[in-house]
Amino acid sequence: MTRAVLGDDPHLMKVALQDLQTNSKIAALLPYFVYVVSGVKSVSHDLEQLNRLLHVAKSLIQNPYLCLGSYVKSLIASVMYCVLEPLAASINPLNDHWTLRDYAAMLLGHIF
Repeated sequence: MTRAVLGDDPHLMKVALQDLQTNSKIAALLPYFVYVVSGVKSVSHDLEQLNRLLHVAKSLIQNPYLCLGSYVKSLIASVMYCVLEPLAASINPLNDHWTLRDYAAMLLGHIF
């Protein structure tokens, strides 16, 4: 699942994200996926990977079968990192880090 989301195949990524959003059996793997999303700091140099991790978070949040409970703080921290922290990718003026920050802010609205 992680390879599908973070890999190079957009169709596979779309299918994986849709499964995360609708699969009722994903609850057992919730700690793992929250851990994956928590890896935003390790990929702060790659806006595309950050965007994909935010999409994982959104899929988890939108899954009606999941009770995020104690994982909400971790998800909020990861999304807030994308909104507030100076990202290594933002050093390059060609990188549009504002789009990522806007998406992360919108995602915070969904969480709250």
